[in-house]
Amino acid sequence: MRLTLRIMSVVFAIILGVIAIDGYLSIRREVALFRENMEGNALLLGHVTAELIEEVWQSSEPERALDVMRQVGRAERAIRIRWVWLDAKDQEWGTPIAPLDQLAELKRGQDQTLEVPLDPGSMVMCTYIPVQTPGERQGALELSQNFDRLESYTNETFLRVLALSGTLVLLGALTVWIGGTRFIGRPLDRIVEMTRRIGRGDFTREDAVHGHHELSALTQALNDMSGRLESARDTITEETRKRIAALDQLRHTERLATVGRLASGVAHELGTPLNVIAGQAKILGADPHDENEVVAGCRIIAEQSERMTKIIRQLLDFARRRPSNKVPTDITPLLNQVVELLQPMARKAKVTIERIDGQDLPQVVVDQSQMQQVFMNLIINGVQAMEDGGRLIVRPYVESAPESAGEDPARSYVAVEVRDEGNGIPPDHLNQIFDPFFTTKEVGSGTGLGLSIVHGIVEDHGGRIVVDSRVGVGSCFTVYIPVRGQE
Repeated sequence: MRLTLRIMSVVFAIILGVIAIDGYLSIRREVALFRENMEGNALLLGHVTAELIEEVWQSSEPERALDVMRQVGRAERAIRIRWVWLDAKDQEWGTPIAPLDQLAELKRGQDQTLEVPLDPGSMVMCTYIPVQTPGERQGALELSQNFDRLESYTNETFLRVLALSGTLVLLGALTVWIGGTRFIGRPLDRIVEMTRRIGRGDFTREDAVHGHHELSALTQALNDMSGRLESARDTITEETRKRIAALDQLRHTERLATVGRLASGVAHELGTPLNVIAGQAKILGADPHDENEVVAGCRIIAEQSERMTKIIRQLLDFARRRPSNKVPTDITPLLNQVVELLQPMARKAKVTIERIDGQDLPQVVVDQSQMQQVFMNLIINGVQAMEDGGRLIVRPYVESAPESAGEDPARSYVAVEVRDEGNGIPPDHLNQIFDPFFTTKEVGSGTGLGLSIVHGIVEDHGGRIVVDSRVGVGSCFTVYIPVRGQE
């Protein structure tokens, strides 16, 4: 592309220089023609008016002849017509604008046109037409025109030349750019890319340049250097498969990390029923008791054992690795399972998880295991954000797609809001929280993969996740999942 830019710069400079010279000469020519037209119009009007005045003056009084002149002047706005005396004194009526010593030709009975300065930077073109009148006093018509129209015409001509020059330069540059890019830039880029691929060990054959010229010959030479190339596509396919497997392993690893964080809470939760079971067993193993006491003790042991089994089953269900399976799901029971599993950890952190049930929520099509992981991560992050305890709200509801986002307003989402009263997220971190391995936690407290995986799972389900956070107030993560039938 640099070669194309150099060629374009040279052509651009040549075109610009030629157009600038031509434009300058054109403006000078146009200005000269405009001056000639001004002078010609004044002479034509002056001679016609002079003949009328002479005729009226011969047959009537001078005042009548001057009225004729004034009527002609009112009809012609661009040219001002005055009667002047060639022997008038300074400040006397009929004194010419031009100095009398410059009107030698007029005094000899000839037409005369000259430019007279009025104020600094202001000029007026004066045309004088001699008029034969009875008597000895010599008079003439003064037709004056200011240069406002000439300046306006000059500006218009300059702008027109400038626009034309810009258009030609743009077209020329565009032509050179397209031609250079098509016939030089792109072929060279393809040849460079071929060379780089060969250097990386990828020998895919490609006819980058067609034709019978040097670049085509160079392409053929590069193709002749290449060997067998079919293994590249298989390599890409294999790498893609490995990448998907690695991503799945990464998600499972994050789930196991979450299980580890839950372990202390689960252990605490299992401690109470274990103590109850141990106590009842000791009582039953002691001296013989009444049959009713034995039955009651066995019932207590069974209830506590079932409670422990339920807790362990929930933990194992979350940790167990399953293939992706999206099915129609009610979001409320899924949220209840997650909240119930996390209650021990929340109580240990002095956090109250408050569930606000949604009314008549439609079904969504999700992978239940993956969606559990999403809400698990968000709730755990919210609990960890409240170092001194507090309240965490989980609220599902239905929301239509916002028209401001360019989406169909008829599309609906089931939204799940997870709101905490933690420290909040600084504004400069909001754009990074979904990046892999980004974390503000201390070393050993997290991998920085949780929100990245949450974001990926939500996008895989055709949804989106929005965060609203204020430092010192708290954060609110809202997950939007398309309603069943609108994925």
